[in-house]
Amino acid sequence: MKKIYTLFLGLMLMSSFANSQITTINAIQNTTIPNGDSPLMGNIVTTTGIVTGVNINSFAGTFYIQDGSGAWNGVYVFESASGAAIGDSVVVTGTVVEFNNLTEIGTVTNVNIISGGHTLPTPTNLTTNDAASMEEYEGVLIQVTNAQNILNNNTTPTAGFNQWDLDDGSGLLLADDDI
Repeated sequence: MKKIYTLFLGLMLMSSFANSQITTINAIQNTTIPNGDSPLMGNIVTTTGIVTGVNINSFAGTFYIQDGSGAWNGVYVFESASGAAIGDSVVVTGTVVEFNNLTEIGTVTNVNIISGGHTLPTPTNLTTNDAASMEEYEGVLIQVTNAQNILNNNTTPTAGFNQWDLDDGSGLLLADDDI
């Protein structure tokens, strides 16, 4: 009887995912709205992706996911109870919100960790100026080359709040130690 129950529960879980409409992260993030707000702001969505970063300081346990490489393919998930880890494949349901000009999935009602140990999407190569000013790379893994830490007042390596000003000669990018 226990085996039948387990099989039935497994079929119910697979069926519920099959019946859920998955919204791509690109559909959540890709916008032509001048202030960068998501066109799906206020909507409840179910999306899926690979965890690319987990916050270890402020808002510990919240995380980023991507469903591909490149522009418009990353989003922040403001939920910390799931225990999601870098490389986990997850399905997330929540409301698309904008907080401090950051598109995120908030008021999360479900995080299902499908499996772990996945390869992360390939980082997108950008200049520090492009990374700092381009909405389409919000939440996306990026890589900058030949960037240097700009010393604040030539005495401390941080810009405050455990953040660093990085510059590859094209402009400043503020980096944080949260992830």
